[in-house]
Amino acid sequence: MTDHFTKYVVAAPLPDCSAITVAQAVMNECILKLGAMTQLVSDNASYFKGAVISEIGKLLRINRYFTTPYHHEGNGACERVFATFHPMLRTYIHENQLDWDKYVSACTFLYDTSVQSSTNNTPFFLLFGRDPIFNIDLLIKHDLECHLPSDDDKGIFIENLVTILHSAWRSAAAHNLRREQRFKKQYDQPICDHCPFK
Repeated sequence: MTDHFTKYVVAAPLPDCSAITVAQAVMNECILKLGAMTQLVSDNASYFKGAVISEIGKLLRINRYFTTPYHHEGNGACERVFATFHPMLRTYIHENQLDWDKYVSACTFLYDTSVQSSTNNTPFFLLFGRDPIFNIDLLIKHDLECHLPSDDDKGIFIENLVTILHSAWRSAAAHNLRREQRFKKQYDQPICDHCPFK
């Protein structure tokens, strides 16, 4: 699952693609951890069109949209994630192909903490308003006692965080728009100057 704006990815290994399994994954890995989405765009797979996901959508007031069959460009954001995510996962799979599920979380974290060219920021930062703290950060910045503000500074901290997030979101949206315009210009460009169809 991919958040369209931040490009944040939620991935979970599934034992099968039944409607119940997919609905549980959407509920457990996405909705219960990050909150309900306002829209859900999916392909026309039977597990997305089934009664279980439909009922979750009605219950949580999620607007559901389906891409045109056999037209993967309709969900381009997800398709671009797959184009990057699958090769990342493939590098960790051993010859027996049976251990890929062990690496899904690590690959997801790597993807979510990498700067995306479409937003010029990491999905993690755009979603949570901070970069993740790694052990190496704690080793390098060993003089910092705590990453949380004191009680006196919490109001200022929240104001600053909101300002930073709004600025990052505006910047990401502008960067994404410029990128979309560049892709559109490239896509609309004629294949050749003497093309009879214009």
